[in-house]
Amino acid sequence: MRILVAIDTKSKDSTIIEILDTVLGMSWPAGTEINIFTALKRDDAAILERLAALAQYIQNELSACRVFYDIAHGEAKDAIIKEARKWKADLIILGSRGYRGIELLLTGSVSQGVLSQAHCPVLLLKPHLKDLAQQLNRSFHSVIVATDGSIYSRATTRWLSRLGFPSSTRFKLVSVLQETKERLLSIADTDIEIDPEHLRRAAHQEMEEAAQPLLSAFGADNITRNIADGDPRDVIIALADDWQADLIVMGSHGKTGLTKLLLGSVSQSVSIYAPCSVLITREILSNEDLDELKEEEAEARGYKPDDGFDVDFRPHVHPGGM
Repeated sequence: MRILVAIDTKSKDSTIIEILDTVLGMSWPAGTEINIFTALKRDDAAILERLAALAQYIQNELSACRVFYDIAHGEAKDAIIKEARKWKADLIILGSRGYRGIELLLTGSVSQGVLSQAHCPVLLLKPHLKDLAQQLNRSFHSVIVATDGSIYSRATTRWLSRLGFPSSTRFKLVSVLQETKERLLSIADTDIEIDPEHLRRAAHQEMEEAAQPLLSAFGADNITRNIADGDPRDVIIALADDWQADLIVMGSHGKTGLTKLLLGSVSQSVSIYAPCSVLITREILSNEDLDELKEEEAEARGYKPDDGFDVDFRPHVHPGGM
């Protein structure tokens, strides 16, 4: 796995290291490469020394990983997106303004630009606004996962189960009925009235399917579900606040289902106003994984993938801008 950690070198080493405790708290697979990256408008020897010290600190903590630093010249957003694609990063980690002035990268046009245009998952780190001590307790412990019933929701939970969360991490899957209804209507390709109870049953079944990788990895006691109705922005942010979540995960797959939640005003609202960190996943499916998920979902629904019913087999397209 390749992790690109984009930092703002204006911050002091001590404050950057505090928020990078989140990175240090994950159980990254052996051999993971971590690139401490920044964009400069001109060379600066002091910044290079700071980056080298930071990379060495992380390397000492994560001996099973390979940690190094790199720089690029130019505007931060463009440099991060270009470096991530060139290096074939599997995850980009950004930061936002936080407690005690901590910032890895200024929230705003840079983070929103990277969130919308990067080719891989993007994690926007933010301190938990209601319990700052929780942020200092390394890694994530209460994670909300937005699902929509598509195979890409299952891909997201499968990817999360392999990412290196502590075994005690709690996950709450949330399904917004508005999203389930739009997905079913897109599959039916007609504007029909769907019984509310049918919507709930469909959402429950699909959420159970999405939960399986997390159940296998973390156990039933650590997995809960929530079906809600209303504006997805309000539902997700309110749930994160009430549940004291320290991470919200949303997946991306193209033109239906969670698209509005991910590629428009909803994703912007969640990433800006959520009381915790936000992770948007995209392009996490290999062709092999996609075929396997198609077979699993088709078998669960009782038909063949080439029948063309109920399962979302659309290509995993790269999302456009927000």
